[in-house]
Amino acid sequence: MPLILQFIRELAEYERLSHQVRATEEKLRATLFGDRPVAEAVIASLDGAPVGYALFFPNYSTWEARPGCTWRTSSCVQAHAEKDWAAS
Repeated sequence: MPLILQFIRELAEYERLSHQVRATEEKLRATLFGDRPVAEAVIASLDGAPVGYALFFPNYSTWEARPGCTWRTSSCVQAHAEKDWAAS
């Protein structure tokens, strides 16, 4: 949890929105790893060191009657921001 929260805070600081962060380790643990997780997170690493994360969760289109996935947040350490992670 500390790593994901660190990335969330770094992104908020970059966006100048630190004052809006209400996430805590306890809330992240409950919502990502509790009895009924509502989202998932993945960590990007480079040479074994964590450099970013992405958070996503399922959605459902009632009009199309099909499931989907929403990518809500992704960020990486500024030193690696220019890397094309999708191609990696």
